[in-house]
Amino acid sequence: MAGALGAILRHAVVTPHAGRLTSIDNRRLARVAKLAGAPDDKAAGLELHARLNQPVAAGEPLFTVHADNAGELDYALAYVAANPGIVTVREDT
Repeated sequence: MAGALGAILRHAVVTPHAGRLTSIDNRRLARVAKLAGAPDDKAAGLELHARLNQPVAAGEPLFTVHADNAGELDYALAYVAANPGIVTVREDT
C-alpha cells in the first residue's frame, strides 16, 4: 500500500527530545527529497509534520521521507543522519 504521497516506502524522522522547533534548513531538506527520488519520481519527497516555533514531544515525527525504492530511501536517511541540523529542536528550559 502506498503512503500519503503515493510512495511505497516511508520513514518518519522523529525528535530525540521534547522542545520547540526553532529552525528548518530548507536547502538540506530539499536535498533529502532529491535523494529520495524527487522530483523525477512524483511519489517521492517529504511530508512535514511540525512548524517553526511549534512545541514537540520526544519521539514526535518532524517529517516523513517517501521513496519508491529502498536504495533511495537509504541514501536520504543516511544524509539525514549525517546532517543533524536539518531541523533543530531546542529543549525547553
